[in-house]
Amino acid sequence: MFNISASADTLSLVSGITTNGVNDSEIHMLTGPMDGYLTNDMSSPDTFSAALNGPFAYVVTPNSAWAQVENAQWISSDPNGGNGGSFTALYAISFDLPDITSASLDVQFSADQQLGSTADDGIFINGTALPGSGGGNYSTVLTFDDPDVSSLLHPGENTLYFYNVNFGGPSGISFDATLDFTPTPEPATGALCGLSALCGCLLLRRAAARK
Repeated sequence: MFNISASADTLSLVSGITTNGVNDSEIHMLTGPMDGYLTNDMSSPDTFSAALNGPFAYVVTPNSAWAQVENAQWISSDPNGGNGGSFTALYAISFDLPDITSASLDVQFSADQQLGSTADDGIFINGTALPGSGGGNYSTVLTFDDPDVSSLLHPGENTLYFYNVNFGGPSGISFDATLDFTPTPEPATGALCGLSALCGCLLLRRAAARK
């Protein structure tokens, strides 16, 4: 999980981070058929929980036809996903946030074959689909933007999901997602004023005691 300090205002979530050269150490998955959509209920929290608690995705050698997202690597539901035999999958990557006042999401991605079953269910935040996030292909790096996702986020752990649909043959996804957010200011001003007043009173008392 990515941990963010309260002073940060940008978070980058990238596919292909690995510590063992085999699995993505941050991305979990729920796998489905080799050809077609997940049979799971995409409106059920159980589906997203299964992805979040599933096995780690595989970091794979990309197929020669796949586009390359800068700073990211391709992941798949199968260790040989770039050559075929891989599955439709719901990928999950978690991150921590402080209390925020605003947030926007920008995603650069390429997917084989596509994201989602419709134009509006390719990317999810905490189980809620982002309108317009479906579609895509593997030969082009595409961009998805949502200028306001703050209502979908909360302090603590959050999860970004990618619904990668395969229709046979090689399958996978490569993405670089940037979350820009504004942390809620801490109520420090009043506390500092109170501390200053207290120090002033103590100094006056010491001065009076010396007379």
